[in-house]
Amino acid sequence: MQRAEQLGYSVDEFHLNDYSTKSLVRILLNRGISGILIAVPSFASGKVYLRFDFSHFSCVSLGWGLYRPALHTVRFDYFQAIRLALHHTRHTFGGRIAAVWDVTTDQRSHRAAQASFLIHHPDGPSRAQELFLDSKTLTPAIIRKYRIECLLVTAGITLPASVSKLVPDTQIVRFQHPGDRPCFAWVDTQNVLLGEWGMDVLASKLACHERGIPEACQVMLVPPKWCKGS
Repeated sequence: MQRAEQLGYSVDEFHLNDYSTKSLVRILLNRGISGILIAVPSFASGKVYLRFDFSHFSCVSLGWGLYRPALHTVRFDYFQAIRLALHHTRHTFGGRIAAVWDVTTDQRSHRAAQASFLIHHPDGPSRAQELFLDSKTLTPAIIRKYRIECLLVTAGITLPASVSKLVPDTQIVRFQHPGDRPCFAWVDTQNVLLGEWGMDVLASKLACHERGIPEACQVMLVPPKWCKGS
């Protein structure tokens, strides 16, 4: 909203669950709205499809949550985030690094993170495959088997107490702000930058009078920022 104001626009917020798609299109047209930012949370279960008449609007999708249709998109770069985390942790922990990902949510962000983990893990892709885990497969037995000393933990996952006893907070990299909890480090997803870039892309499409579903989609990846823990 701040970036929209800087560019001379105002932003109204609509929740898709409150309207039918036809009524929402009618409301937007009656209000003279011609640009839409679509933000679907990445933790939405399953694949998210929007059946919506986009022909009258310039549209940009934020984040990884929207699966179809393919629109101009600004999203967080999970591939580079994993690469950055492994670069900074391998000097301390060697190959004793595992990733804990929520594989029940958006599959594309999961695949991007897993691909980066396999490519950049210091022990190679075969061992990395065994160390890319979800919260259900992460157990004390796995920690002991692979002598894991460092965990890369995606947002929204709470580690079991039995695991925390073996891998303390000071050996964990989190993909969200840790709050008051100690950690080895955390990866800033730069959500402010996500919003600013999304508004910039939308403003450019409005200026070009580009409407509807694009034939060739533009995808911008917001770079991760490494932050030392305490």
